[in-house]
Amino acid sequence: MRSVLNILLLMGAAVPALAQNYSAYQITEQSKPFNLVIESENKSLNGGLLGGCHNGAAHEGVCWVEPSFNHTSSYVSFQFNTTRTICTVTNETGTFPYDCGTPAVNATIGKTGWLTWKLVLAAGSIPPYVDQAVSLINPLTSNIAQAEISFISENAPELYVAFDNQQRMNIQSYLDDSLEPGSEYLASPRAYYRWVICHTSYSGYMYTALAWVLGPGRPQNPTCECVTVKRVWI
Repeated sequence: MRSVLNILLLMGAAVPALAQNYSAYQITEQSKPFNLVIESENKSLNGGLLGGCHNGAAHEGVCWVEPSFNHTSSYVSFQFNTTRTICTVTNETGTFPYDCGTPAVNATIGKTGWLTWKLVLAAGSIPPYVDQAVSLINPLTSNIAQAEISFISENAPELYVAFDNQQRMNIQSYLDDSLEPGSEYLASPRAYYRWVICHTSYSGYMYTALAWVLGPGRPQNPTCECVTVKRVWI
C-alpha cells in the first residue's frame, strides 16, 4: 500500500517541509595510556621514560626516568587527546546526530592533539585523579622551552603535538619564517623534532628533564642532548 506522502507526491500536491534546526558541538576523545620513551645516542639516556616530577603545588616537570621503572605506573603514563565535531539536525520527528567530518590528516606526520597526565589525588578522593596538560614554558632570555605539567591553561596553553607513522612525537606548523615575508605560510604542515633532555632548574627544583629548542640552532643550555621521543602503548 502506498503511503499518503507518496500519493500526494504523485498527485503533485504540495508537501510542507519539516522545520529543522541545526547545531554542532565538539567531543574530546582520550586515548588509552602510553609511555613516552627516549631514544638517544647517549647510552645513559637511551631507553629512559618520561614521567611527572614535582616542582610545585600541583605542578610537575616532564623528567627522565630510569628504563627499569615500572612502565604501568601512572607516574610514567600519558594520554593523547583529540576533538571531533558532531552536528545535529532537529525536527518534529526527533534529533539526529552525525559526524560533520574531520580535516584531512597527513598520515605520515600524524594528527595533532594534546598530552595529558593524571595527577593522583589523596586516598579516598572521588575521582581518584584529575587530568593535567603538558605545556612549554620558556624564559625570554633562553632558546629552551621546558616541558611542564599543570592544570589546563593555568600557566600556558596546552601543547599540541602529533605522533608520526613511526610513533615519534613532533610539533607541527604551517609557518616557516625563514622564508621571505609573504611566502612564509606553507600549503601543508611541517613536522619538527627538536626535543632535548637537559639539566634544568624550575622554581628551585633541579631535574634532568624534557625541553624543546626554539628555532633550528643549537640549544644554549650546554647540558642539552638531542633525543627522539616515541610513544609506546602500555
